[in-house]
Amino acid sequence: MKKLIKDTWNLAFRRIRPTFRRPMTIFMSMAQPIIWLLLFGNLFKGIIQVPGFFTDSYVEYILPGMIVMNTLFIGIYTGMGTLTDLNYGALERFLVTPINKIVIILSELVQLIVLLLVQFIMIMLLALTMGARFTLNISSIIIFLTIPILLGLGVSALSISLALITRKHEAMITALQFFTLPLMFLSSAFMPRHLMPSWIRIISTVNPIDWAILGAREVLSSQVNWSEVITNGAMVLLFGVICVLISLQSFKKFQNSI
Repeated sequence: MKKLIKDTWNLAFRRIRPTFRRPMTIFMSMAQPIIWLLLFGNLFKGIIQVPGFFTDSYVEYILPGMIVMNTLFIGIYTGMGTLTDLNYGALERFLVTPINKIVIILSELVQLIVLLLVQFIMIMLLALTMGARFTLNISSIIIFLTIPILLGLGVSALSISLALITRKHEAMITALQFFTLPLMFLSSAFMPRHLMPSWIRIISTVNPIDWAILGAREVLSSQVNWSEVITNGAMVLLFGVICVLISLQSFKKFQNSI
């Protein structure tokens, strides 16, 4: 276990160090969620008047979706780093070293957690300046962040798998653009399920992004329904575990092909 932790941190620090040397990278990765929070939060703030909308602030409603979106964007671009390692031969060296292959995935998760914590503070401060109000304590903050992190683990693992399969930046970018925004709009990030068209509502029930949003949003509510938090969190965890298993299989196939 000690070796696993040490190897994970060494690989993670290899990614984290250049990121913090270029702080603009942190801001650029969160640009779209911030823009959406500003634009949607102000453009659709009157939507709370619609019968059945259960909150007094649209900013408070979409904030969990923006946090999840931020995690999603960090996760999906994990494969870009894998492609860079692949092109420079670093990945092959990692695979022949005596480290557990899951370390490669876990190191990306550590980087995701560090970036998410930094960006979470910035997005929350922006939401507060826009009038959002929350009753948070340490435990609720930890749970609120854990659910998106579990989603990020799964998305990062899938992104790595896609990088190992396609081995091309163009194919990666096309696939990421094809899936990211549709999955966000096929969730309750911007509209409660019961106000969606029936076909979108059905799709959202099997959308891991929506599970993460529902779980995180419930943590922020004044009266938390912990059964819903646990249910959605468990489904996101299951999604993450399945994605990690898929990624490990991709590593094995890649290793056998070189």
